[in-house]
Amino acid sequence: MKTILSFLAILIATYASAAIIYVSETASGANNGTSWANAYNDLQDGLANSNAGDEIWVAAGVYYPGTTRSSSFVLLDDVKLYGGFNGTETLLSDRGNYYDFPTTLSGDIGVIDDQSDNCYHVVRTSNALGEFYMDGFYIQYGAATSGSLNGIGGGISFQTCESATVRNCFIANNEANEGGGIHIRTSADNVSIEACVLGSNFAELGAAVYSEEAYYMESCLIAFNSCSKNGIIFDKLAAQIVNCTIVDNLFRNDFVTDFESTASMFNSIWYNNVNSTGVVDEGVFVRRSLISRIYEWDAILVQYADEDPFVDRTNFHYGLLETSRAIALGDVVYTENDLDLTGSDRIQSTRPDAGCLESPFVRTGCSDEDAFNYDPYFEVIDNDSCTYSPLCPGDFNGDFLVNASDLLILLSFFGDSCNIPFCGADMDGNSVTNANDLLLFLATFGNNCGGS
Repeated sequence: MKTILSFLAILIATYASAAIIYVSETASGANNGTSWANAYNDLQDGLANSNAGDEIWVAAGVYYPGTTRSSSFVLLDDVKLYGGFNGTETLLSDRGNYYDFPTTLSGDIGVIDDQSDNCYHVVRTSNALGEFYMDGFYIQYGAATSGSLNGIGGGISFQTCESATVRNCFIANNEANEGGGIHIRTSADNVSIEACVLGSNFAELGAAVYSEEAYYMESCLIAFNSCSKNGIIFDKLAAQIVNCTIVDNLFRNDFVTDFESTASMFNSIWYNNVNSTGVVDEGVFVRRSLISRIYEWDAILVQYADEDPFVDRTNFHYGLLETSRAIALGDVVYTENDLDLTGSDRIQSTRPDAGCLESPFVRTGCSDEDAFNYDPYFEVIDNDSCTYSPLCPGDFNGDFLVNASDLLILLSFFGDSCNIPFCGADMDGNSVTNANDLLLFLATFGNNCGGS
């Protein structure tokens, strides 16, 4: 009993002395981390002088791990790191959006824009038993391109940990042999990645994420990543991906689930990801998601995106159009967080949207199951919109003309099956695009349904 009480006394004493440690590259005071005026200029000093229970607040600026490739910011047990401050805040709630005051952790320590001399990992964990938490950072220019541990996790390398949360971070322009953005080893447990952007990362395996352990990802945007071998996300053990937008990536063999793994994707959008091989894996369990073509996935209650669902993808605006099929497609049972990628309420009507950004729109649709345009996901009934035959049979791109462009679309869906009639290029309503649909299409070829 005395032993337990002694342990509790030590624990209480440790956390009772918890402090806020300030870091700002522009501070000119005592450099002791006690206030913004006296903040440490170097984040490594803040880490070195922190204890369990402390918070480290880091003002906008660019911070480097050190001067050698092996330098990293090593996360500490039960110390929380927050970035995105302007350097005047007195409460954590005073902090605005992290991207308004970018706090950048950069591995670009040598020749600028030369990845060959960058840090192997910008951030990593090591020999950890407690909880890790970081929120509000840009993590860029790691290059884990050597061997062994120095070849995994260019942005963040979770080597060992009991629990880790990365939230509101922009993880970009990193590269690695495995896990360009993030690598999660088997000794790293309970990793959660929330409201993050993973963009323009490169790896041989797992451009955005390579995981050897199960992890959870919610409300993330994964865009413009590329790999030379396999996978935007290379998953060996049951990743769970919720309300994420995975778009405009270049890859081989899509997710790639290895061994006995099954990745789960709920309330998400998979759109315009270019597969350089045309080969897809089967170990993906998909529910309530919008996907841009049909894969050999275990996909139920999904919608197929036959048109761009985003406001302005060419200018990186991944908000949803009012007509998007992703509106109200999700199910609240899969969500754990109340906010989307930008901090807006996750549910703004009766059901969450699919994807990382919630829209203010309500989904109206035809409730008649016999109608051609029956919408099983409607929130508000609009049976005046019901139609009982395709408005322009064979016109798959919506230009009111049936021509060679539509033929190419039909051929891209040829052999695909789905869960609802008239999806893809299914013209006869049997939920599969086959030779009969091709014959029906040829009979309509050249029709003008009001186009110019």
